[in-house]
Amino acid sequence: MDFEQMYIKAYCEKGKPEGVYSMNAYCSNIEEVVTIDNIPDLMRPYYDKPITTEQNEFITVVLDKIVLEQPELAAINIIKNVNILKQENALDCIFYILLIFINWNEEISDYFLDALVQSDKADASFFIKELEHQVNKYNDDEYRQFLEVYYERMGLLEN
Repeated sequence: MDFEQMYIKAYCEKGKPEGVYSMNAYCSNIEEVVTIDNIPDLMRPYYDKPITTEQNEFITVVLDKIVLEQPELAAINIIKNVNILKQENALDCIFYILLIFINWNEEISDYFLDALVQSDKADASFFIKELEHQVNKYNDDEYRQFLEVYYERMGLLEN
């Protein structure tokens, strides 16, 4: 089976019980060949209501690989394509992207911060809302610190 057929199968099954298997197969097979140009296509299979969270986690691991290779460009590309998540009913999956840039790879979080500050404010707002949600609901200190720096850089926080 070629990558395109695997992608279509994984995408079509993302809300079905067999989706975890097709997503695993797809992500396992593309992990070594994906590039920054594949980011929009990788964001499409995210889904807010998968049968199991592993489906989204498989995508996140592949995105993480791309991000680590080119963090600055990946951050810009992901933020620029955030509307894909809205179209795919996957805005809750922004959490997985935050994991990559803030929790898993603290050393590259500045690239994500810079990209948010410089991006279209409508695109950035999706990420800011999720960060605020995580802070308010879970009292997450990492996200709170990230938000404080973002607000400061945007001139929204008094020194």
